[in-house]
Amino acid sequence: MPLKSLVGAFKHRRESPLLFHRHHEVNPATEAQKIDRIIEKFAERYYKCNPKAFSSADTAYVLAYSVIMLNTDAHNPMVKNKMSPDDFIRNNRGIDDGKDLPEEYSKSLFDKISRNEIKMNENDEAPQQKTGCEP
Repeated sequence: MPLKSLVGAFKHRRESPLLFHRHHEVNPATEAQKIDRIIEKFAERYYKCNPKAFSSADTAYVLAYSVIMLNTDAHNPMVKNKMSPDDFIRNNRGIDDGKDLPEEYSKSLFDKISRNEIKMNENDEAPQQKTGCEP
């Protein structure tokens, strides 16, 4: 599926700008440049569909990477010193054009990712392409 179609197919909601990561087209084992481009396009699309969620698409971009790091930290048994909610919040200070994200949002995101590992599901089908920003 072309990148534009992949990114355009997602239903965007404020709860987590990383839901796209569950689809098999995004494989963490692929090269970093490809992942970076996918996250960049996702962040642009997320911001376009949710202009009041963050100050800019850059916020969604940085937060997406932060969630990937949290997911790795929380669910990799090789990581001995796990990130705390306060660490996650501190790591994301000022990412919204110099402002902090709401603390309750950051804690909720931390809890969701810590409890539910983002995994690739071999059985996931490619999302159906959507044309607008409908929920």
